[in-house]
Amino acid sequence: MKQDQRRRSKSKTLPLKGQDGAGASPVLDRDDLERIVADLACTIAPADVRSLMEREAELRQRVSTLDPRFSLLKRQLTLLLDCLRDHLAGRIEQVPYATVAHAAAAVLYFGNEMDLLPDFLPRLGRLDDAAIVAIACERVAAGLRRYARATGRSWRGVVPAEPRGEVARPC
Repeated sequence: MKQDQRRRSKSKTLPLKGQDGAGASPVLDRDDLERIVADLACTIAPADVRSLMEREAELRQRVSTLDPRFSLLKRQLTLLLDCLRDHLAGRIEQVPYATVAHAAAAVLYFGNEMDLLPDFLPRLGRLDDAAIVAIACERVAAGLRRYARATGRSWRGVVPAEPRGEVARPC
């Protein structure tokens, strides 16, 4: 009887799989974030890009006030906003629309204050924005490098040299 009680009490104190941190899986993983980016990019229409860029001054202001720890996010968003502006002005016809759609999706996600991690949360609110923007830049890295070369700007340190994740495909 005593041995049976010890077994029961041990089973109550042992953590279940995932509760001790070992073997725990995140609520969202990279595949989920890739899917968010791809799904959002597939919904972007040319009119959406125009509407988004009507908020360009506001978005650039928000980018300029990012915490210095988000310097990569700041550089990536600046590149994406420039790409979208130049696209609307007709200056970069050689950049694939998938690049434009992903740029718009990433900027749109950044502009939404109530996303996966609301932006008002101290130290956490921009982490999902940084992940989504980075994934969008990875998915269309070739198009962003092409844009950077066409406009005479550097893409190094902003856009990966080689694709790490899934490359953007048509919707």
